[in-house]
Amino acid sequence: MKKKIVFFLRNVAKNFIQQWILPAAYELERLRYRGEKTLYVFADAHHTSLPFSLQAMHDRVRRLGIEPVCHFYDYTHEGAVRSLIHAIQFMKLRARAKYIFICDTFLPVSSGRRDPETAIVQLCHFSGPFKKIGYATEDDVPAYYKGNVFRNYDLVTASSELYVPLLTEAMRQAEGIVQPLGVSRSDVYFDSGWVEGCRTRFYEQYPDAAGKKILLWAPTFRGKAVAPDALDNGRLLRLQEELGEDWLVLIRHHPHDDAVAADPRQRSNCSIPTEQLLPVVDLLITDYSTTVLDYLTFDKPFLLYAPDLDAYEKTRGFFVDYRSITRNLVEDPAKLGETAARVYREWESGDREEIRRCRERFAKACDGHATERILRYLDACSEQK
Repeated sequence: MKKKIVFFLRNVAKNFIQQWILPAAYELERLRYRGEKTLYVFADAHHTSLPFSLQAMHDRVRRLGIEPVCHFYDYTHEGAVRSLIHAIQFMKLRARAKYIFICDTFLPVSSGRRDPETAIVQLCHFSGPFKKIGYATEDDVPAYYKGNVFRNYDLVTASSELYVPLLTEAMRQAEGIVQPLGVSRSDVYFDSGWVEGCRTRFYEQYPDAAGKKILLWAPTFRGKAVAPDALDNGRLLRLQEELGEDWLVLIRHHPHDDAVAADPRQRSNCSIPTEQLLPVVDLLITDYSTTVLDYLTFDKPFLLYAPDLDAYEKTRGFFVDYRSITRNLVEDPAKLGETAARVYREWESGDREEIRRCRERFAKACDGHATERILRYLDACSEQK
């Protein structure tokens, strides 16, 4: 009940801020600034430094000889007053911006009227969702919320054609805003230097893992930002004993989960970010997280572990038929160990067809060139104005 009350009050406050305070702040900055809009702004309300999902685009912009302006604050943990101050300060940047790049919900860009001289680009921090998001589920946006938390977007990038209509509906976008240009963040997985750097840093931190196979449990974020609700790790920890000394079992939860989990059994046992673990991992186990779509880049095996599938389907729900994603789906915890061993053996024998099929279906546009494709698309749109 307490979580529901906090969620309700938080959304009432957000609604008021979006409808009244931030639009007023933006109009004031628009009146003050009359010059040409030239800034390339990168912004996020969930990190205090450049998020991984903005890294590839940020680096590319700098290589063009443009110095981006960054606005990174963790609004969730800053408190209401400081968050509001930072959001108002952002409006000064927005009034001067040619492009604004975000990778998650960011209320300041969705408050007030749209400026056709500023392009707001949602790069997305995921490669196509399996579970419902946005307005498709009240876990994200409750029915009583007035306004659109995804308002004013000029471009939303998607990992494949499959997600164009799904994200259009979930984010309440006009036709043509969602484009299957790929997800910028995924380009780094095709950078051999970056991949080798991840491997080097991993074995420096885990020297005893040399010669072992690495299994990673990386579940989706459950619950709400103010009240995460991670699964108990108990079953995954027992995998270490079942698979034996030839394996190292790592657990990496969403940072929100680790930040609030009181029970050690619900925390990660590895501090390395998930994206930096993927080049090293030999077998990925996840539930409803599309981390698996990033992992497919490396042509390595995975399985889905969903002991609460029936309940999750009835409460949160899915954009796609979850049971059609892979034949390697485990709902019975007792079968997890034997399935993990079997999936890896099949992959070793050369069975890669399902991996290729999943990439084609869910992440076809994530090919190492998404960032360039997005910039070309923005340039073409700019020329048409």
